[in-house]
Amino acid sequence: ANFIGLHDLVQLKTAVYLAKLQEEGEDVASKDRSDVFELIHRNLSEFTPEKIQSYHPAVRRHCLKAYKAALRHRE
Repeated sequence: ANFIGLHDLVQLKTAVYLAKLQEEGEDVASKDRSDVFELIHRNLSEFTPEKIQSYHPAVRRHCLKAYKAALRHRE
């Protein structure tokens, strides 16, 4: 079995979101954006702004935005 780490998964889901957003629009891409938010929100202790700064430049800004939203919606 192949496994992917949490941070790699968040970057991958963000890249999928951006691709779908460009090719198919927000209605199709919104599920992937929601997935990114939920992954970060449910694992908030695993994320810091510094960690997200190490992400690929193509997804960094979107992941940081999701992280900040997750901070605002802490349970």
